[in-house]
Amino acid sequence: MVRARFAGRADVFAASELGFYFERGNRKALVVPDAFVVFGVDANPDLSYKLWEHRRVPDFVLEVVSRRTWRKDVHDKPGLYADLGVREYWLFDPYRTRRDGGAVLEGRQLAGRDWVPVATCATGDGFVSAVLDLDILVARGELRLRDRKTGEIVPNLTESIDRNKQSNKRADEQATRADEQAARADEQAARADEEAGKSGLEALRADREAARAEAAERRLAELEAQLAKQQR
Repeated sequence: MVRARFAGRADVFAASELGFYFERGNRKALVVPDAFVVFGVDANPDLSYKLWEHRRVPDFVLEVVSRRTWRKDVHDKPGLYADLGVREYWLFDPYRTRRDGGAVLEGRQLAGRDWVPVATCATGDGFVSAVLDLDILVARGELRLRDRKTGEIVPNLTESIDRNKQSNKRADEQATRADEQAARADEQAARADEEAGKSGLEALRADREAARAEAAERRLAELEAQLAKQQR
């Protein structure tokens, strides 16, 4: 959804379950966020994200909570992400596996070195991501992003594919209609040429008939003149 939202920008890197190495030479200094977004870097994907190469800490990190990881996601990772300078940290618990009574969706933003809750969105059904400039909410058990100005839900992968199919279908239909119109125009032009040819042929015949009539009249006049001369 983030990639769809920022498809027109080459400086937004969005990845899921990609290794994030944050200390050069230490392969154990690794975390694999379920999703993260970095602004101001090349959007081309890579096999891993190395902090010393890109020199940009992820701005947005989201972890999907599971029975195996929820304690690390809730208690351990926030401190690491705060030390690194991640601006927003989000937890999504779609199957309610947390045992600490936490919410299905929780967002935190970094204030100094501490995390504070993100603001609730104006409609009250989600939260505001200042980093993404989007509302984040849960609809029918699914995490969704919403444009804060228009209220439009950012399409997910399935919806994007469907929209592309519909767009391609409309383009094909328009191309077919254009081809049909061009074919009709060609037929009309051919008929017009045929009519013009017939008109030209008829005009030629008329000219020939007029010429023969004129020649016949001249010949008749000559014969009449000869006859009159003989009678004198």
